[in-house]
Amino acid sequence: EFDLRALLFVTINDWPALGNISGQSNKGYNACTHCLAETDSIHLGNKNVYLGHRRFLVPKHRLRKKGNHFKCEADHRPRPTRPSSSVIHDMVKDLKVIFGKGPGGLTVPNDANNHVPMWKKKSIFWELPYWIMLEVHSAIDVMHVTKNICCNLLNFLGVYGKSKDGKSKKGTPKGRQTHQRMSEEMHRDDTHSENQPGPASYALTKEEKKIFFECLRSMKVPSGFSSNIKGIINMAEQKFQNLKSHDCHVIMTQLLPVALRGLLPENVREPIVKLCAFLNAISQKVINPLTLKNLEKDVVQCLVSFELVFPPTFFNIMTHLIVHLVEEISILGPVFLHNMFPFERFMGVLKKYVHNRARPEGSISKGYGTEEVIEFCVDFIPDLKPIGVPESRHEGRLSGKGTLGKKAMICRDGHSFTQAHYTVLQSSTLVAPYINVHKNFVRSQNPGQSDDWIIREHMETFGGWLQKHLMNDTTVGDQLYLLAQTPSSTVLTFQGYEIN
Repeated sequence: EFDLRALLFVTINDWPALGNISGQSNKGYNACTHCLAETDSIHLGNKNVYLGHRRFLVPKHRLRKKGNHFKCEADHRPRPTRPSSSVIHDMVKDLKVIFGKGPGGLTVPNDANNHVPMWKKKSIFWELPYWIMLEVHSAIDVMHVTKNICCNLLNFLGVYGKSKDGKSKKGTPKGRQTHQRMSEEMHRDDTHSENQPGPASYALTKEEKKIFFECLRSMKVPSGFSSNIKGIINMAEQKFQNLKSHDCHVIMTQLLPVALRGLLPENVREPIVKLCAFLNAISQKVINPLTLKNLEKDVVQCLVSFELVFPPTFFNIMTHLIVHLVEEISILGPVFLHNMFPFERFMGVLKKYVHNRARPEGSISKGYGTEEVIEFCVDFIPDLKPIGVPESRHEGRLSGKGTLGKKAMICRDGHSFTQAHYTVLQSSTLVAPYINVHKNFVRSQNPGQSDDWIIREHMETFGGWLQKHLMNDTTVGDQLYLLAQTPSSTVLTFQGYEIN
């Protein structure tokens, strides 16, 4: 007997659930879980947008200075610092919430009224004695962040869903009209009047869409790398369809930079490619801590470049959260340790155990226990075939038992062995001079025969003739003997088979 102690290291949830678990309001002006009260937010229409990423740049960066962009104003604000756990605890320790219908709600003392907009309740995890010592309480889910950024970006490129830039009465997209009203830099190619607006610099034209999707359709990936790319592309409408979280991950980290080569203006394409490179870098299982500072600089510069190109509606809270990913990686470790992919996949496994929807918990516990017993028996009882446990379609190939398209050759007759022997001999540079010699020998011994007959006879008798002929030629015989004694092996292909 022993005492088992568990430690709640960090919670991992999607964005709505993170607000419920942490007790923080992750909507509105103070939505960022890292910036808190220093979140730079603007209310635009019926939503909040999160701009002002220049303050995350290094202090003397040239884009911080006054110029023709960003309302012609300089921004020398320091980057927001995340409050320590003790400061956050002081914010929430006196919060009292009465749940249920009727009178109730949030009650706080008078000196804490400035913290009301940021907190909905005091999380129950603050009762843990060590919770105040943790630097990060709720991790940002990179899986959902990548999916939201991918769908948002593809939406503005015009290849997924409906455009978020609705039309105003004058015909100008609302997002870009707001961009004008905020006196920020307009897009490079918007030289038309308001009544006849031109295409945005970030939107793909019809010709570019055709090139874009033809490139994606021609791509081939290894088995099990991703879903079928052709299944998520609608070539008729030239749009993506039915995108899942892993599809968005593959598109952002691998496919999009390749498909966008030569498309879009340079000031639009380069930030997108750099963002994809950043997401690919943080998705690796091994990350060098010395490269984290450079990664953080790169992602901040990408967001600042996006502010020069995309309208404010592009910058939702998910786009802003990528600024803080490097900070969480330095504390919690690589991304694969704190994202939702393994938990979402395991939830899919547990849901398959539910056969009685009136008793889902019992069905899950029974199905999980039954599968564990079967797997135990399969591992420890030899020559036992599992019944009811599905076998992975990748089983065998990934464990080294064989590969696609290759067959083992079994020479069951002398003719097949002779053909295989001749295939090996004619591939040797030492034997090549003797091939024509033997053909002439066969032709002299059988005058009047056709060339096809000579070739067949040559293939059948060349091995035996060469063996007898080399018994008298010691030089070539020694060379062939040394070649046969070398440890390296030669792999040849004969009629679709492999010969060692």
